[in-house]
Amino acid sequence: MKKPSILYKIFLIVVAFSQLFWVPPALALNVQLFRPNIASTGTFRLSGSQTLKPYQFTLGLFTNFAYDPLVLRNVATPSLIKRVAHFVWTEDLVGEIGLHDRITVGLDLPLSMVRHTPTPAGGATSDFFRQGDLSVYGRIKILDPDNHFVGFAAIPFLEIPTGSLPHYVGDAGMNFGLRLIADKQLGRFYINTSLGYRGHSKDENITASGSVIPLNLDDELTYGIGTAINLVSDRLQFVSDFVGSSTFVDFLNQENSTPLEIMGGFRANFLNKRLTASVGGSGGIRGGYGAPTYRIFSGVTMQFPSGEPKEPRPERHEKIVRNIVLEGVVFETGKHTLMAQAQAVLKQNLEELQALPAKRRLVVEGHTDNQGDDSSNQKLSERRTQSVRNYLILNGISKDRVTAIGYGESQPIASNESTAGRTKNRRVEIKILE
Repeated sequence: MKKPSILYKIFLIVVAFSQLFWVPPALALNVQLFRPNIASTGTFRLSGSQTLKPYQFTLGLFTNFAYDPLVLRNVATPSLIKRVAHFVWTEDLVGEIGLHDRITVGLDLPLSMVRHTPTPAGGATSDFFRQGDLSVYGRIKILDPDNHFVGFAAIPFLEIPTGSLPHYVGDAGMNFGLRLIADKQLGRFYINTSLGYRGHSKDENITASGSVIPLNLDDELTYGIGTAINLVSDRLQFVSDFVGSSTFVDFLNQENSTPLEIMGGFRANFLNKRLTASVGGSGGIRGGYGAPTYRIFSGVTMQFPSGEPKEPRPERHEKIVRNIVLEGVVFETGKHTLMAQAQAVLKQNLEELQALPAKRRLVVEGHTDNQGDDSSNQKLSERRTQSVRNYLILNGISKDRVTAIGYGESQPIASNESTAGRTKNRRVEIKILE
């Protein structure tokens, strides 16, 4: 297909262009470990398993201020520290685009203001404005959470040393790795986990005079767990992340190379969840590099449609003779299998439907509330209406007379702000056409 090839070429051009800023190896360390997640699912730091639709794209701008992201501690008295990076203020410009139903690619370009001591040995502090390392990543959906118990995705990434050295916002060599993501939506509660590998093409050892604990960096294990809880429908969420890493050398033992950070904040959704605003803070649990004493952050993201025409709904020229709202046809959260209660309600309406003249057509329409991702809700409503259609066919209604249409969350009949309203919006209707 022509479109994917054009997008692929653009993607390669962007990556190639980044090489113009390649910085030769030197004393280097990137203490800005905050890479914001702008996916429609996930938490502040951890992505969800969902991907964008083909040619759909998202742009985001995040700012974060990290205080004391790099300190070196005294061997004998760990409470005595030598401040190396006093603070880092970073703006992240992030973008993602869908290439396939299961593949999304993205770029993260950070720009930072840094106050630091020139070398770990000491010197006068100074402020610099520097470009950070460009991150290029993909998100490959392996298990769709709409069809499986959990969602599962793989995120390969490449960090290109476009940062300025030696100002602690860029590494000396190319970093690469893979993160595995699993996530699950349970009503108002969302959880995701991450486990990954981050490889350093150039290991870095930072030492200082005296009895200061050295910082030795090589390949790392990364991990994290995130949660989101809907407070006001899904328009306002409380989001938390617990993220960390450790080098494989002296695994989980050396504090300097074992950063651990906990963060929390709020995320608000607007414009049918296409515009998102986030604000929060965090603190380092362990004093490893990149885990600051405290961090404050905020950001906005905007998701844009793909520009492809939507599939047209079947035109309805027939007159609606009757609309049957199947009260009691309910499903388990996130599932489309008809429960015993739902089958009992359908059985009560079967006699009337079977007695209709053969010329009468039936349209099964499914609707959801606005909990969860709108794309997931659309697919869920389609599967649920198909379940009802299959039940009618198995009980004697000709398949040529029954059409199933899912509308997702697009046609609410009550406010989604209350439990009662969301219950009304989760409905299945059968329209009898003349």
